[in-house]
Formats: sequence, C-alpha cells, structure tokens
Amino acid sequence: MPKATLIIDCFHVIKHLKDAFNHLRVKEIKHWKVSHHEEKSGKLMGAFTMLIEKQTNR
Repeated sequence: MPKATLIIDCFHVIKHLKDAFNHLRVKEIKHWKVSHHEEKSGKLMGAFTMLIEKQTNR
C-alpha cells in the first residue's frame, strides 16, 4: 500500500488512551487487593475515579 493515506482522528486517539488508562487502573487495583491492602486499593480507586470525572467534566 504505497499510496495509502494514514488518517488519525482525535476520537480514536482519546479512546485508545482511555482504554489503556482503564486497563492500568484495573491492573493496579487488583494488585493492591491481592496484596491485602484494601485501604490503599480503595484510595487508589477513588483517585482514579476523581481523575476520570474531572476529565469528562471539561
């Protein structure tokens, strides 16, 4: 495909970033729960939730 045009749109860039962030969020919270740090995992979940809400309210 030497003449193919590469198109990047903001929607899909943001979607991939949000998906990667969400994957990391779930992985870290599971790690803290397995490590028996329920209090820390709850705080981490709250911090991620605040960050996500702050970004969607823009």
